[in-house]
Amino acid sequence: MTAQALLGQTCPSPSALWSGLDERREILNHHLPSHVLSHQAPLEAYPHAIHSGHTYRPEWEEEFLALEKVYAYLAQGRWFRSIRSNGFFGLGGYRYYIGKCFAQRSVAVRFDPDALVLTCLPEGSEETIRLAAQGLTKAELMGELAALQALPNYQLALPFSLEAWRQLEYAHNLTGTTL
Repeated sequence: MTAQALLGQTCPSPSALWSGLDERREILNHHLPSHVLSHQAPLEAYPHAIHSGHTYRPEWEEEFLALEKVYAYLAQGRWFRSIRSNGFFGLGGYRYYIGKCFAQRSVAVRFDPDALVLTCLPEGSEETIRLAAQGLTKAELMGELAALQALPNYQLALPFSLEAWRQLEYAHNLTGTTL
């Protein structure tokens, strides 16, 4: 969407920018067919995806992320990787050491949701190797949310929480006072 609606474009006002983004999102989601979706637009293929059913706030997302569901989803997969000459293979942006004795072979990998390990079966071996899965904490899956939350707030988030409303009222009552 960035390449299609922002790069190289100029907008006379912020409202014109938002209007253009809304129009492009409408086209991408409702009208533009995708080869992966059997030549349907995303919301034609998955009409229920139009809204998640809850308000989006980055700071609330952590409580909505159910790691058990992530683990169950990963347990359905099976991946095949090549083992490098140094005994490592890569999966999901992480490097795993399986041993130099398996170098230059392929490995079949499954995820064990109970033990949170990768079960690896190198080509030509009957030995199953279990490696601790990496990158499956909420912090790692969600990215740098903590860094965003540490930034100063220049605008109060809506809808106001009771705490935010209370702080706003204190700020109004302190207007015009000196220390």
